[in-house]
Amino acid sequence: MVDYNEFRAEPLRRLFALAAIAVTVFYLWWRVTETLNPNALVFAWILWSAELFGAVKTFLLYFVVWRPITRAAPRPLPGRTVDVLVPTMNEDVPVLRTTLLACNDMAYPHRTIVLDDGGRAEVRALCEELGAVYLARESHEGAKAGNLNFGLAHSTAEFVAVFDADHAPLPHFLDRLMGYFRDDELAFVQSPQDYYNIDSFQHRVDREHRHIWAEQSLFYSLIEPGRDRWNAAYFVGSCAVLRRKALDDIDGFQTGSITEDMLTSIRIHARGWRSAYHSEKLAYGIAAETIRPFLIQRSRWGHGGWQVFFKANPLFLPGLSFAQRLCYFESLIYPLEGFQKLVFYLTPPIALVTGVLPMRALDIAYLVHFIPYYALSLFAFNEMCRGYGGILLLEQFSMGKFVAYMKTLGMVLLPRRASFQVTPKGRHAPREGAM
Repeated sequence: MVDYNEFRAEPLRRLFALAAIAVTVFYLWWRVTETLNPNALVFAWILWSAELFGAVKTFLLYFVVWRPITRAAPRPLPGRTVDVLVPTMNEDVPVLRTTLLACNDMAYPHRTIVLDDGGRAEVRALCEELGAVYLARESHEGAKAGNLNFGLAHSTAEFVAVFDADHAPLPHFLDRLMGYFRDDELAFVQSPQDYYNIDSFQHRVDREHRHIWAEQSLFYSLIEPGRDRWNAAYFVGSCAVLRRKALDDIDGFQTGSITEDMLTSIRIHARGWRSAYHSEKLAYGIAAETIRPFLIQRSRWGHGGWQVFFKANPLFLPGLSFAQRLCYFESLIYPLEGFQKLVFYLTPPIALVTGVLPMRALDIAYLVHFIPYYALSLFAFNEMCRGYGGILLLEQFSMGKFVAYMKTLGMVLLPRRASFQVTPKGRHAPREGAM
């Protein structure tokens, strides 16, 4: 159903975004030409650079979400072979049982294969009980991507669905996604990752208004649909169906990054394949319950993003369209936000303690330029986020993870410190205060 009020609001939203871009460019030009303190140029340029990064990041976001699309699921494509791959390493067996039971309930004909990098007898017994194929490799190179490739080597199906060990699909998962593959050039269909433990660290629940906000809402509800407009939606490692032929075209899931999903996606797009994002929630998993597993997860994503940036830089990788380059670039530079936030958080106390300002003066001229720029920027951001942004909530999470983001660059520059960590969940999630 079309919401015509929403339709009429879209041109106005974009108009505000264009106005905010123009005002921001003018403000940054004014700052660099009129306000930098000549007696503290290093301090002044660092703060201005942080403001510039924020502007670039926002402009790229506007480009990505300029005109998001929502797809209606086509009728299922019958008679195709599907293998469901469930990689696991140390997840609790009851968690894995829930996922396998849900896989068994999927209506579309398929085979479920458990890829156990933990080599656990109890997981083998669970697979025998529930009728899943059990596979365990002797070596463990390539982390999750290597494990998935081990599964591909034991599969002859035309399509593979991938679920993390804690993500349980709904019975109609495959029925809703398989119809997209009538397009022979379509490599994969991604659906949202959603979570049933809404008391997790990354959820905020307003019971009075029956509203749930999650830290990933903006990505799955708006950024992925926006990327889909530019044929740049990417595989996020779970809750997706992929064409085997497309994976073979790039020699399987990519092992050059611990975020194998993004590297696999960018390689697929560079080969000319198409992707699709189906925004309906079709599987539910376990979100990081507390801040420590949350930061482990975000650190891994940031680390992997840097690996992708240096191994398959979207600005230079042959085969990508200009729009795809911008979409991937927007997704890869976000760990730099950690350094930006550090500058913003330290500037006021440094100025207060030393008495040195990064600008000439906080006078009326500065306020006349800053207040309209800041107010319009906030308003345009909220409008372009279409209710999914929650700028105050996003800022709270930024304060919680900016140090983790800064560390990710060191993980790439000092590879000996890098290691792959599965996000702890369930019994394996560390308790707050535990070592």
